[in-house]
Amino acid sequence: MGNRSKPERKLTGEQISEKLLESIAELKARKTARATRVAPNEVAAARMKTATPKGTAK
Repeated sequence: MGNRSKPERKLTGEQISEKLLESIAELKARKTARATRVAPNEVAAARMKTATPKGTAK
């Protein structure tokens, strides 16, 4: 990528593992840094109304 304002720091394998496990735990706990909510348009709204619940379609 291009120039970054923060210099990259080198992480050890152990530090990478710790960060990865922490991130996975946050995802499982649904702790996200941000969530984007988008209002559906007419077509998407109609599809959501008529869609079958997951696991019931044959």
